[in-house]
Order: sequence, then C-alpha cells, then structure tokens
Amino acid sequence: MIPPPTNIGSKARRSEARARGKLRGIGIANPIEIAGGPVASPNPEFARVEISPAGKIRIHVGSMDSGQGHGTAFRQIIADRLGLDTEDMEIVTGDTHEVPRGTGTFGSRTLAAAGGAIWAAADTIIERLKEHATARLEAHRSEIVFEHGIYRVDGRNRAVSFAQIMAEQAGPVSAETFVSNEGATFPNGCHICEVEVDPETGHVELVAYSVVDDVGHMVNPLLVKGQITGGVAQGLGQALMENASMIRIPASFSRRLSWTTPCRGPLICRVSRSSAIRSRPDRTRSA
Repeated sequence: MIPPPTNIGSKARRSEARARGKLRGIGIANPIEIAGGPVASPNPEFARVEISPAGKIRIHVGSMDSGQGHGTAFRQIIADRLGLDTEDMEIVTGDTHEVPRGTGTFGSRTLAAAGGAIWAAADTIIERLKEHATARLEAHRSEIVFEHGIYRVDGRNRAVSFAQIMAEQAGPVSAETFVSNEGATFPNGCHICEVEVDPETGHVELVAYSVVDDVGHMVNPLLVKGQITGGVAQGLGQALMENASMIRIPASFSRRLSWTTPCRGPLICRVSRSSAIRSRPDRTRSA
C-alpha cells in the first residue's frame, strides 16, 4: 500500500532514521482466519431469484448489507451466471414479508454463503428452462450445456441465450434456496508495517505498509481492496489512537458514582498515501 524505499535495506533505513532523531521499527503479521464456517457444517443462507420475461430480476437474500457492497457483488454473480444486465436487478433484504428467513452477515461469510445461495437459485432456474432450450435447439436434453448465459448444443454450433428463452415464458420464473456450502474458506495474508517514532513527543508516523492477501476468487477486486484497506485503517486506529483511562474523583462523589472515560493517547498516526493492494487469487472458486 505504502511501499518502503527500494534503494536501501531495513537496517540502513533504521540507521538513517536514528540520525534524524527517530526510532524506526518494522513489524510482520501473517493472519489466517476462517470465513463462512463452522468448518464441518457451514451455516446456511436464504436466497430467492425472480426473473420476468422482460429480463427484470429481483434477488431476495437473508444477509444484510451495512456498507460492504453486497448488492454490487450479488448483481455480478447473477450477471456472470445468467448473462443478464446488472441495471435490471433489484436487491431485496431486511423485509420479513419478502425474505422469510436468513442467517445474517457476520464472520466474513456473506459472499460465500449468500452468494452461494444465489448461485444455487439461479442454477435451479437454468435447469427448469432447459426443456424450453431443448425444444428451441431441437436437441436432446443431455446434449444441452449452459455457460455464461448461453444454452448450447455440445459439439455443435447451435445456441440460444437465457434471455431469449426467458422472453418466451408466459410469466415470471423464480426459485428459492436455503443452503450451506460444502466447507468454510480460510483467507490469509502477510502484512508488513514500518513506523517512525519521535522519542521526544511520542509522535508515530506510518512510513511503509505492504499487504499481500490470498482471498480466493475475487468477484469484485475493487470491493476487496476497499475491505482490506478499511481493515488496515481500523487496525491502525485501534493500535495507535484508542485508550481508556480511569479518572479518580473526589471522595465526596465516589460514594454516589464512579465512571471511566475515554481519553486520547499521545500517539498520532499519519498515513501519507495509498497505492494498489495486490491480491493473489486462489485457483478455486470460493463463491
């Protein structure tokens, strides 16, 4: 994110900082955490996908979005699977009249759990319309394969899009699921941080921060970058700027009340700039 100078090593950078009256340190962390668990039996999630003949899609999902960008990723999943326009999609969450159940958003589970449920609902619709594609293509059902929004006859140059088959339906088609994934995922990475501390004032400056994260298959790399950058910022805030101190109060008041009050510490963190985060995709899809 914030690359260190490349012309000198860490020991030389430490010596150079000491010559300026600063103390320079480097820290390395290798995090790994389960996501979408428990390991043996991941919690299920609800999804219902409704598609009209005109190609309008409503995606009902039991996992709530509180700023993570779920709606963007869910639209991309349907667009990739069915070949439909994201502009024609509506996400429905938080309405118990329309979303009868849901496990929720926690533990970095939503894309795998809810995304997997959405994918399964889309697959149900694909299978349901395969008979229509079979008739349209004049082929046996076993010959039909479906990829990226297209029904085609295996080994022959005959195909029809999902949107075309959907347009021939008399009314909306829908499917709902409440399913679990086969297993959890284990995103992991390496974070390297360098700081300089002014021993006279306690002022802390973040001078270099590098991240490599293995998050598996990335549906939306920009959202991944935002999640990782936000996590780094939150961690820095907790490490450098959070403090709670007990304030002693006069004895005349202590019999009636006592309290703790938050107090800002002497440390100040300045992030100078941010560059792209490198993520190493896994070879397998993690939903």
